[in-house]
Amino acid sequence: MEKSKLIFSRKEQFFAFLISIFFMVSISTQVESLSNKINVLSYGVTLDDLVDDTKAIQEAIDYQNEIGGGEIFFPKGVYLVDAISSIVVKDNITLNFEKGAILKTIPNSAENYQVIRISNVKNVQVIGNVEIIGERDQHLGTTGEWGMGISIRGSNNVLIENVIINNMWGDGIYIGSTSIQNYSENIKVINPILNNNRRQGISVISVKNLEINSAKITNTNGTPPQCGIDIEPNNSMEFLENVKIINLSTNNNKSLGLKIYLGTIKNSSNPISIYIDSLNNVFDGFGVSEASGVSGEIKVGEHYYITDREINKNPIVEEVYEFSSFVTGNIQVNSLIVVKVNNVEIGSARSNSEGKFNIKIPVQKAKTLLSVTAVDLKGEPSNIVNKVVKGKAYPDVDFNHWAYKEIEYILERNIISGYPSGDFKPENKTSRAEAAKMLVLALKLEIINVSPKYKDVSSQHWAKDYIATATKAGLFGGYPDGSFRPNNILTRAEMSKILVIAYKFEGESSVNFSDVSNSWAKSYISKLVINDIATGFPDNTFKPNTPTTRAQFSTFLARSMDNKFR
Repeated sequence: MEKSKLIFSRKEQFFAFLISIFFMVSISTQVESLSNKINVLSYGVTLDDLVDDTKAIQEAIDYQNEIGGGEIFFPKGVYLVDAISSIVVKDNITLNFEKGAILKTIPNSAENYQVIRISNVKNVQVIGNVEIIGERDQHLGTTGEWGMGISIRGSNNVLIENVIINNMWGDGIYIGSTSIQNYSENIKVINPILNNNRRQGISVISVKNLEINSAKITNTNGTPPQCGIDIEPNNSMEFLENVKIINLSTNNNKSLGLKIYLGTIKNSSNPISIYIDSLNNVFDGFGVSEASGVSGEIKVGEHYYITDREINKNPIVEEVYEFSSFVTGNIQVNSLIVVKVNNVEIGSARSNSEGKFNIKIPVQKAKTLLSVTAVDLKGEPSNIVNKVVKGKAYPDVDFNHWAYKEIEYILERNIISGYPSGDFKPENKTSRAEAAKMLVLALKLEIINVSPKYKDVSSQHWAKDYIATATKAGLFGGYPDGSFRPNNILTRAEMSKILVIAYKFEGESSVNFSDVSNSWAKSYISKLVINDIATGFPDNTFKPNTPTTRAQFSTFLARSMDNKFR
């Protein structure tokens, strides 16, 4: 009897143990589910770059989808992906990748595939820092061009952030439609880096409310179109509505950095609206083709390529001097600008993709009256803009002076002026007070009318407001003794620092000046050099402690303000 009791007691203990394990697992699962965040490691991924992880990743996504959505976390490591099957993202799913996480495409022979497929879903995020590596160099087939890193089709509310996509058989990112919804809507692609993809960096086919921000796209090559970004609907039923491209950087793409082809949507009932903030960093070209018959607008910076609205079509013409062989300025994109003297044409050209024009003319005498007109793509003429050819402003700044154009540029913007004697005195040294004033005016800062808190800048000092404004903007600081020393001469080292701060120059030059290695301003000088603002002297020195002359500071400031002087 005692023996049977003992056996029963042990059975009880065993069942109690099982129940406790089951309870703990149940509680753990409930807590994990309640947090709506799971780790993909829990679903059997290997991270060994040997085993296909697609099925395990998909199981994690499907589980989150079944409970209404949530986040799947990917620790750093290499995940092998069968892009024919794809990682199929579903409603309300966030894929969050730790830095160092890599989705590596398994080589295949398919013409069409997607590593991440976002199709007919809503509320999706791909965030963190993932690198998607394609298989273009190991591709087993020779046909097709539609192997995508991330495909977004017929989907709403999608965020793609900080992705790196390289070496795809087709596009890095594709944004388009499905048979269920012929556009994607509310799409954000932030900070993507796309390199060496075969067909496109990004294809934009049909979308409403798209923002592509701070994309860096390089080396697209292999099969046409071979663009950084190609905006190209497939048919007249598709949309390009409220498309914004901000801070785009492209380089060395086989075709164009940014291309817009509209031939498929001529006479469409869906007006387009595309805004591009700047083409300053699009180093491999921008183009719009087949724009006639398309309603809506494309705006590049402050200039319209096509538009349905009435805008000011008068050209803005820069000053023309008696040594000038070009007339330059701005107008609506792709307008025809004509320059005449006494009603006789002396030059014409079309404005470029940023609305800038540069028209070669014979050199004209001072006081000659030029008449400039423009005609836009629709054949509508501007008013006549008259420009009088100017002679030199100061007798001591001759046309042959090495800094003549830069000094004139700064003078015309009222950033600097001459002396009562009528001279400019280009070799005079620039004081800290003068530099503060010039920077404040160049940057168009709001001038504050308060006395700066420096013991040597009185309320009566001529530059007190400029010094206070420059100090508030972080361009200048005082000395430990509480002084500003407004009359101290600005050295070339100090000049380097304030220009780097003012214009946020970045980079590092490989030039090693013999007198800079131990300078406190070494980093600032390097940034000026790499951005082509300043150069050294023929003896491989920079002379950081040498005073900055008025001609030098005018030149460095003009180069900072306008790339054409670099």
